[in-house]
Amino acid sequence: SDLGIDQHSAGAKMDGGKVRPSLIFGAMPRALLAVAEVGTYGASKYSDGGWLAVENGLQRYTDAMDRHRLSADIEDNDDESGLPHAAHMAWNALARLELMLRAAAVKHSLTIAPSTAFAERIKVANSNCSPTTPVVNAALSAAHPWSA
Repeated sequence: SDLGIDQHSAGAKMDGGKVRPSLIFGAMPRALLAVAEVGTYGASKYSDGGWLAVENGLQRYTDAMDRHRLSADIEDNDDESGLPHAAHMAWNALARLELMLRAAAVKHSLTIAPSTAFAERIKVANSNCSPTTPVVNAALSAAHPWSA
């Protein structure tokens, strides 16, 4: 056990070494809310989850992130949305990261047999995809038939 308690004893919780989302949610609620506002703005301007199907998304979200980075040195808020450029930068960075991780997951599954933990993470991520993301869902389903 993590605290010297037998794992079968009352009060045991085997969570040592696991990811602790509370370190982000508890420490950065304003920043996360600002990024969520950018996501909401984008979803109302375009569509829920539509960003996942943007052609050449990694490069385009990198460019968008960089444009907001440059603009943040000139002004605090984006003229069009009225939201902070820093929040736009963070949203675009997260979009890039998500696309990179999904691509790595597909590549990983094609080169080696996935572990149970890896398969479960992909299953959860895939289940959270919007039905408006046919390209990504099709790629994940084809590469991860065990995650369907």
